[in-house]
Amino acid sequence: MDVFYLKLLLSFLVGGSFIAFTIWVSEKYGSKLGGVIIGLPSTSLMGLLFIALTSCDSVAVAAVPILPAVAGINSIFVALFVLLHRYGWQKALAISFLFWLLASFLLLSLHLDSLILSIAIAAVLYAVSAAYLRRYPHTKAPIRNSSAREFVFRAVFAGAIVAAAVLLAKANGPLWGGVFANFPAAFLSTMLLVSGKHGAKFMASVCRTMAFASIAAVAFTIAFYFSVLPLGLAQGTALSLIVSILVGIAIYRLAL
Repeated sequence: MDVFYLKLLLSFLVGGSFIAFTIWVSEKYGSKLGGVIIGLPSTSLMGLLFIALTSCDSVAVAAVPILPAVAGINSIFVALFVLLHRYGWQKALAISFLFWLLASFLLLSLHLDSLILSIAIAAVLYAVSAAYLRRYPHTKAPIRNSSAREFVFRAVFAGAIVAAAVLLAKANGPLWGGVFANFPAAFLSTMLLVSGKHGAKFMASVCRTMAFASIAAVAFTIAFYFSVLPLGLAQGTALSLIVSILVGIAIYRLAL
């Protein structure tokens, strides 16, 4: 099987199942835990692994510096969607997507290759999104029961959004491909599915943690940057995942 089609299939299956599982966790155990789990690396993990496997470890490491800044943009995307949801999810999505597209394209046009500058940009954007989203308290879902059929529907819906982002990244050339490869498909599908069933209030409470908890994914990319070349892909990725999980636990216990 062609490597791209394998990536597309895994994006659909793994991405969709992971998001459906996260929504189930949010419903059963509350928005805080669900938000932290969805913030763990999924897209960045798969993306960097496929770059390393199809090119080489050094190419994957070279792709890291821009990622923290992109994660910061994604957190603003989430905050904008929550802010504008009162005007309808269609308008909220259109404006949030336009912001994300322009901001991501600006980063690419600047050829951001400084990890320190990227982290600084991410810190500012995270601070802005967290300052707004903190107004929404953590809460439990008003409805907890979800059937197996509903879980499958969520997995298919979310997987389709994730796979569409991967497909757009492949089809639009290297520049726009880089843009769409970083699209927060997991965040978007979670927001649409949660708001559709539980309403804007619970969706916003999930987003409060979800946007900020993606710092765990940033921690993964930074650890990946420093560990893969000296340790090798397998050990470096494993260490990076451990760092990311520890950061996620810290965010769950201490933050927000």
